[in-house]
Amino acid sequence: AHHKGPAVYSVPGATPVSKDRDMVVEVVLVVVVLVVLVPLPMVVVVALGSVDVVVLVVVVEVLVVVAVVVVVVVEVAVVLVSVEVVVTVVVVLVVVVTVVVLTSQ
Repeated sequence: AHHKGPAVYSVPGATPVSKDRDMVVEVVLVVVVLVVLVPLPMVVVVALGSVDVVVLVVVVEVLVVVAVVVVVVVEVAVVLVSVEVVVTVVVVLVVVVTVVVLTSQ
């Protein structure tokens, strides 16, 4: 019979250690989201020169939705895999998205 490790079934926040880890992850996520979300609309405005308020609002809305999705995905991923893997993936994604945005202008 093929068993998965006990780690998969462990409840997040069950031990003080995982609670602390979750807290750290939460803080990191919030910081990353803020650092990514706050400058992006400004970058878009600068890149496009003049931009409609409507366009800017839409961009911000999309970014907020994306941020929420990313946070949820990361939350799940942290439970299933290690923090290091998740952080690495997030960093790579941010870099890729940034490059794509900059090169598409």
